[in-house]
Amino acid sequence: MIYKKVVEEFIDELWNKRQEDVHKVHQLIGEKVIITSPLKKTIGSASLESINNKWLMGFPNLKVRNVKLISEGSKVVAIWDGSGNQLGDFNGVEGTGKEVSYRGMTFFEFFDNKVVNYECVINMLDVYEQLGFFLNKEKYKNQGIIKINYITLLEEMKKIYSMLSIREIECLSCLVNGKTAKETARILDISHRTVEKYIGASMLKLSMRNKNEIIDGVYQNGTIFMLRDLYDLIIIGKKIKT
Repeated sequence: MIYKKVVEEFIDELWNKRQEDVHKVHQLIGEKVIITSPLKKTIGSASLESINNKWLMGFPNLKVRNVKLISEGSKVVAIWDGSGNQLGDFNGVEGTGKEVSYRGMTFFEFFDNKVVNYECVINMLDVYEQLGFFLNKEKYKNQGIIKINYITLLEEMKKIYSMLSIREIECLSCLVNGKTAKETARILDISHRTVEKYIGASMLKLSMRNKNEIIDGVYQNGTIFMLRDLYDLIIIGKKIKT
């Protein structure tokens, strides 16, 4: 297989032609391909298709041009320019209609004529700034990338607070943003007694005696910034629903 030519056709058919029945696109990717992308690190051809669909839903007129390919053995690197208008939801951000242009690089590694390693590199901060989201200096790793994605941010929080449930983390984010139990209840659409139950359980699991110790603790371990970003996403999500 001439990998360089195959990658060139793959990119064109996936991003420019977007045919509904492009067997080559799906057959080229190994079932257990390792994926590293600006939106997610994951495994599996289905996950890669899902990631690509997010881009296509957000930028339905997305085009990839000026593709330059470097090939050595079973490895191919593609350097390209992408552009399109954000007409649909992208990573939790509603369509702005704005056009973005950016440069990307995609790494393909083949084994037995299948892509087993796929890595895409894009400066997402540049993309978000073109959409009008000007981010402050990062307070934690990859803040500029994950702070507008509720699921990704929550996944990061669970790595730190594995002992807490999703609801407990959400209540914690409201608490450190100065919200009372009743205010938190209205935000999360649950009863204030349930909120108090979640906060109480969180204090027990974190070995904290009161709410002040929780606030001091999140400042000391640096998760205050993640909790603030999570709270913002909860509020944005509630506004969209209402």
